[in-house]
Amino acid sequence: MEVADALSRAEIETGIDKARVQKPKPVGFDGHCGCGNEVPEGRIKLGFYNCVHCQQTLEGRRKFFAR
Repeated sequence: MEVADALSRAEIETGIDKARVQKPKPVGFDGHCGCGNEVPEGRIKLGFYNCVHCQQTLEGRRKFFAR
């Protein structure tokens, strides 16, 4: 039971660490998403370079194809 608990905690911590890693700014990024919408400064500071709509679409596709 203790081993299973340690393994699950390790997996959770690894996932949190991966989520916290910021991606580098794409080359030529001018503050706008690929669709042309402006990306708010707060999102850029968090390491997101897509507008909210495009990010939601991207994450939805990842969920769909991860099955």
